[in-house]
Amino acid sequence: MTEFSESTLVKIGGSLLEWPEFPVRLSQFLDGIPSPILIVGGGKTTDVVRRWDELYQLGEEASHCLAISSLDLTARLLFQLLPNSQLCDSSISCLNLLNYKKIPIILPGQWIATLEPDSTTVLPHHWQTTSDSIALWLSAELRISRLILLKSVDLPEIWDWNEIAELELIDAEFPRLLKRLNFNPSISWENLRSYDQS
Repeated sequence: MTEFSESTLVKIGGSLLEWPEFPVRLSQFLDGIPSPILIVGGGKTTDVVRRWDELYQLGEEASHCLAISSLDLTARLLFQLLPNSQLCDSSISCLNLLNYKKIPIILPGQWIATLEPDSTTVLPHHWQTTSDSIALWLSAELRISRLILLKSVDLPEIWDWNEIAELELIDAEFPRLLKRLNFNPSISWENLRSYDQS
């Protein structure tokens, strides 16, 4: 699949949803990104699922499904906040939106359900797989050449994914998944809270 080779997948950290300046700052950031496709983390909605799992011992598979649903919810919130955006649940609808200069926001639940059965790379269903790994996995499945991790913090000076995972700035599955992928996007990190357009 090469249709997305000129696109950029922007993974938006869920913590940014708690920032009042987020919609304006995100719009400014996206002005300089070629053909952006967005996926947003779960933030506090996923924390609710974690709490349910602790209370009711739901298990990894059930918790994973509920957590994916929380990503669909934050995607719908982002659609309300971001002008010129549109929700999309398939690669065809995503391509159509890009052709019309719209900003696609991925609904992860449908995408994962569609792509997983034919994928050669397993996406583990456990709490160590969060939206960071899901974004990485999607970029590989769709052959999106560039992945931006849009965060609330600066990247540590030590550029090692395992150490960054140990600091809990990305999930623990992310460095393991990187080693298994048959397509690796160019990955960059931006702190939106301190992003300088100049």
